[in-house]
Amino acid sequence: MQMSMVIEMFLAGVSTRRVEEVLRPVMGTGAISAGSVSHISKRLDGLVKRFHDRAIKDDYVYHILNGIFLNAKSSPMKKRRCILVAYGVKRDGGREMVDFYLAPKGKP
Repeated sequence: MQMSMVIEMFLAGVSTRRVEEVLRPVMGTGAISAGSVSHISKRLDGLVKRFHDRAIKDDYVYHILNGIFLNAKSSPMKKRRCILVAYGVKRDGGREMVDFYLAPKGKP
């Protein structure tokens, strides 16, 4: 349960440093340790790496490439970052994300 809650917080933009602070009113003091948050973050890094390294079946009718700009929270200020995304469209019209890449700072 902790992992899914932390993942949801990450997706909502909560920094790793604030996870315990956000959970405290709901679950009480000491609900999650900094070590647990770090462990979950490392597991997520591993899942992302597996996603990037997986074998891709090229059964797409066509590809869509897009650059999505998001506000990234990084100290000391918020910055816009570009995520390059590749989607594949299958014969049945289904669309799936093939891969993504966080562009270097300052470059789309």
